[in-house]
Amino acid sequence: MSQEQLVKDILGSKMFSQWHWFSYHFQLLHKGIHSPLSEDLLAKLELIENKIPGFGRETVDRIAAISGQQSHIPHYEQLLQLLAEIIIFAKLASQFSASDFSFEWEPTCGTSRKNPELRIDSPEWSALIEVKCPSLIKHLQNSRAGGIQLPARISDNPEALGRFSCTGQIIKPLDNKIKDFMVSAEGKFRTFAANEVQPFSLLVVAWDRFLFEAVSPLVNGMSGLFTENSFYRDSSDNPILFPSVSGVLVTEHLEVALRGTREEALPDGFRSPLDFGDSEYQGTVSPVFLPNPYARNYDVIAKEAIVKALNGEGLTEVSDPRVQPLDSVFWF
Repeated sequence: MSQEQLVKDILGSKMFSQWHWFSYHFQLLHKGIHSPLSEDLLAKLELIENKIPGFGRETVDRIAAISGQQSHIPHYEQLLQLLAEIIIFAKLASQFSASDFSFEWEPTCGTSRKNPELRIDSPEWSALIEVKCPSLIKHLQNSRAGGIQLPARISDNPEALGRFSCTGQIIKPLDNKIKDFMVSAEGKFRTFAANEVQPFSLLVVAWDRFLFEAVSPLVNGMSGLFTENSFYRDSSDNPILFPSVSGVLVTEHLEVALRGTREEALPDGFRSPLDFGDSEYQGTVSPVFLPNPYARNYDVIAKEAIVKALNGEGLTEVSDPRVQPLDSVFWF
């Protein structure tokens, strides 16, 4: 589908008949005038459309449908989730544009109603992709203004640490968000794991610039979900594993989408509101790939192809303190 047709779909949508967070960005489309976000969105949808026919119109409909309640924060967070998906899908569509790579949007397996967002097949490998983006607006408004932040569970009584805080405030871990993402991804990937070697199954978590908030709940030695001391345990006190999730890629694309929708300066290495980013640019935080040590045997060739396409690096290869797992952070 061409950009011209997508513009017609946007102009004919209820984005302009009901209150919508993005109406500002599209208000001059009828005059052929684009905002940075509208221009980038149309370009990315056209790119993805080359691999997934119908994606553009369906996504415009999904964006337009999130409307009708003025300044409703949950709607804004749903839109950010969609933008994060578009950023990841567009990068993959660009990297695997050749005809021998096939894309299937929301693939199914058997009778299961749980399905990941994307499947990519090549003559040599298969991969499944699930993209998650947390609701962080309240967290961003209420934290980091002082106090002590615990990125992972390091104490049974975190409130006791409040006496060390200049404000008395303890910012608790966001590990339940990560756990919920893992539970959801496990359920979606599991049905594709019937074969001896399952497709490489990647959970992409789009976060803001403080990636340690998502990394720590996975790998912190005292409670990480990818460790034997995982805080998520069954009734027999055994850690609950996620064998169908091959690994997690944590990126800062929520930060990019947030700034892009607000027309703020983008982080280093990003050139447009929905840009995936250039990891070679000084100051850019590369996406970090965290392999699941308890994953089933998966397609290693697919892992190498997908992680490379998404600029992923191992935790030991990323020195930025915003990425490394932390026990505590003191905000001043």
